[in-house]
Amino acid sequence: MPRKTPLNDQVTYTSSLTQITGRPYVEANDCVPVAIAISFNVSYETAHKWCQQYMGRRNGCGTNRSRHDAFMSNKELLAELGYKVTDLQWEETDAPENLGAADPADLVLRRVRGVKTSTRSCDPYNHTSFRYTQWWLENRRHTGRFPILRMALRMPKGRIFGVVKGHAMSMVDGQVFDNTNRKSGRHNMERAYLVEKI
Repeated sequence: MPRKTPLNDQVTYTSSLTQITGRPYVEANDCVPVAIAISFNVSYETAHKWCQQYMGRRNGCGTNRSRHDAFMSNKELLAELGYKVTDLQWEETDAPENLGAADPADLVLRRVRGVKTSTRSCDPYNHTSFRYTQWWLENRRHTGRFPILRMALRMPKGRIFGVVKGHAMSMVDGQVFDNTNRKSGRHNMERAYLVEKI
């Protein structure tokens, strides 16, 4: 019986640092600006500016996940920048919260959507009910996990901004771009956004 081709041989990994322009120096903890630059197809300088302006990122510091989630969910701001971003994992719903659902399709939770209402740090975020998208349920593993390589094979076209634990990376037409060595492809995608120019 012929051996199956390893997933690693079916997906191309490339260092994201070779694909971006305008990165004048090596900055620590800049995986989000690098991933934004590739997934949005903009220069590193532009992505760096967006992270500072819209996500409150400081030079040399990482970007809080809730902040880049809020940025990727802010449809009005993204439209002004000329982009449409689709959350591949979660979709809004009017269904009541149901954290104890036996079927993953029935799971409904409350998550942050959008940005703060003002510059005051004490102001609350806008919370909305979400559930898994049908695409996510149909394509993830039966265990509920979604490894990087599986995402690359199931989403062969388009630009993806992806989030794994404590890190951000990107994909372009099924090719993985990452500024760290994650070639095993076993790290699980925790969030994934499809980025389209409008």
